[in-house]
Amino acid sequence: MWLKGVLYAPDLKCSLISVAKLLKAIKGSSITFTADLCVLQDHTKKTLIGAGEECGGVHVFRGALGGRAHKAAATSSISKDVWHRRLGHPSDRVLSHLPYSICTVKSAENDAVCDVCFRAKQTRDSFHESDNKAAGIFDLIHCDVWGGYRTPSSSGAVYFLTIVDDYSRAVWVFLLVEKREVALTLQNFFAMVERQFEKQVKMVRSDNGTEFTCMKSYFAKEGIIHQTSCVGTPQQNGRVERKHRHILNVARALMFQAKVPIKFWGECVLSACHLINRTPTPLLGGKTPYELLFGAPPDLDSLRVFGCLCYAHKQLRDKDKFAERSRKCAFMGYPYGKKGWYLYDLDTGEFFVSRDVVFHEDVFPLAMVETPQSQQIFDVPSPFVDNDEIVPISDRGSLPSPPEEENAINESPIRDVVENPQPGVELEVELGRGLREKVKSTKLRDFVLYTAQCSNDPPTSLLNTFRFFFRYGSISYCKLCRM
Repeated sequence: MWLKGVLYAPDLKCSLISVAKLLKAIKGSSITFTADLCVLQDHTKKTLIGAGEECGGVHVFRGALGGRAHKAAATSSISKDVWHRRLGHPSDRVLSHLPYSICTVKSAENDAVCDVCFRAKQTRDSFHESDNKAAGIFDLIHCDVWGGYRTPSSSGAVYFLTIVDDYSRAVWVFLLVEKREVALTLQNFFAMVERQFEKQVKMVRSDNGTEFTCMKSYFAKEGIIHQTSCVGTPQQNGRVERKHRHILNVARALMFQAKVPIKFWGECVLSACHLINRTPTPLLGGKTPYELLFGAPPDLDSLRVFGCLCYAHKQLRDKDKFAERSRKCAFMGYPYGKKGWYLYDLDTGEFFVSRDVVFHEDVFPLAMVETPQSQQIFDVPSPFVDNDEIVPISDRGSLPSPPEEENAINESPIRDVVENPQPGVELEVELGRGLREKVKSTKLRDFVLYTAQCSNDPPTSLLNTFRFFFRYGSISYCKLCRM
């Protein structure tokens, strides 16, 4: 039996127990005094907890007695490891809150490793934000590829490569059609850095994508340290991952503001990169990445609202004095290496660069134009057909004109129409399986497939049949002998 909050008197010959302390320590208990005995028992079940007898005018408590005492003694001898297994392997912090009366014996092996706890509850270590920063520009760059996106951009790209300078936080974005373009793009970027900034990239950090790991020989030749993140741990390349989110946030804002079709997502991403490099950030003390990179603040006078209506001067008018002098366009970004604006002609669908532009930044013309959904074109293999007619296809790719009877079909919904026979004439139609007249579906009139002409003459041998459909280069010699 354990009591807390007692007064320690080392010179006292005996231990005195306060009845009030005893009742508070054992919840739900009661004590009864008689002339010769004192009995401590459970107030509800009336089970005996302990007893004492009168001796010299005081009641001497003899301790816990009976079955309850044996249970208490057995409970107090249970180790901490047993309670750890009983309670489903809680942590040591949780076990520390158990009553001291039931968990008094410490574990024999305090530093023992619980294999079950690791197998059942192990989690990943927390990722601390990296405070390391490169000493200068291009000492460390972060690279990653985003995509591929389900809808190609106007240039046909489905990926974009992002490069972030660790020191200045400047970002470069390159639209890619295929991932294999990454190696050449990085090599061109390293050449640009060396020529324009008189710096050399010292370290490249990326994930384990094959578009980066295939450049190990190049990095070793140029003396560039290539750091890669662990498998399944994109947090170790978190600087460029967070920059991806930043770029996409700005790109979505530009797209939703101008209500441009999804095929212009590439222009939105490039414009977002241009704006991020010219926006002050608290990470750089209120400066812009452009300022840390070039040592001068950027010129913001050339910025315009993305997707707004603009009119560009039309230079080529075919020497016609009454021709139009302007082109109605939508503003689509900022071209690289040119002092002008990147525009999209609303009439011809052409992209071009011009410096003679008048902007209306509160009007968005692409939001008022309903663009049809882009049709996906797939390469459909041509089936074998029996008819001998070959549809001629011109070199320009124009489709042949349909027959005259097909041109006579109205644009109304197609229905199965049977011409009314002349009165007095009865048509005999044979019914039954295999006797019904088969008519090609009218839906097939919109498709023109490349057909192969096959000879109706029977082949002279089985080998000639295979020679018509196969090439011998893909068949082994043993199989040819069997034929």
